[in-house]
Amino acid sequence: MNQNAINFIESQIGSRESLISKDIKLNLKKIYEGEQLNPEETNLLTLAIGQSLGDQEFVNFAFEQLSQSGMASEQITEAKESAAIMGMLNSYYKFRFFLSHHLQEAEMESYKTARLRMTSIGRPHLGKDKFEMLAFGISIVNGCESCVVSHEKSLRELGVSQDRIHEIARLASNLKALSVLKS
Repeated sequence: MNQNAINFIESQIGSRESLISKDIKLNLKKIYEGEQLNPEETNLLTLAIGQSLGDQEFVNFAFEQLSQSGMASEQITEAKESAAIMGMLNSYYKFRFFLSHHLQEAEMESYKTARLRMTSIGRPHLGKDKFEMLAFGISIVNGCESCVVSHEKSLRELGVSQDRIHEIARLASNLKALSVLKS
């Protein structure tokens, strides 16, 4: 159980008593209890998704938890910065997806190759499975259909169960909900 995360979530909800805030709180508590994801994974996801959402409280909390756990600083930095590389890719692939509905195949030809540098994705300090988890969670909150589909497939190919993949999606969705609730 990730009691520190549960305490953090409760502090973020504060004294709100609405049905919506209770739903979000209970959803997050269930996820952070760790049935599918361990504390390191939830903290990495909270850091990356928090950065993607621009929620400094999520970032600070997760950064502190990962630092205290002894995780290497380059891994923590990579988790935080994964929001940037995925923000770039999510934006670009949404652009291509939008155009694909309005242009003929011949007109899409010049957009086939992204020509974006992304070598960091090929050699992540966190390892392929953890980086794919972060990429998937960030792609969910950024709303990039092709990236969500691609990273979900990669996670399955890496042997991540559909239950764990679903839990990442639930965590991403609820962190976004909490970030909106607080604003």
